[in-house]
Amino acid sequence: MNPKPVVLSPRQAEILRLLSLCFTRKEIAAALGISVNTERAHRKELYVKLGAHCRSEALAAGHRLALIKCR
Repeated sequence: MNPKPVVLSPRQAEILRLLSLCFTRKEIAAALGISVNTERAHRKELYVKLGAHCRSEALAAGHRLALIKCR
């Protein structure tokens, strides 16, 4: 049985990219021109899709699934 592929929205992909660049939550919201609450909602849904509970787990999953590149 093959696992279901992870499909991120463009906004979720951008948030994951900014997380990988060590942006804070406030910096991500400012960079995307959204409120901190909206950033939080996008990030929570991103974590659900990746099966993550925190930033480090989301980044590890992103690397493992080749959604973000290692530096």
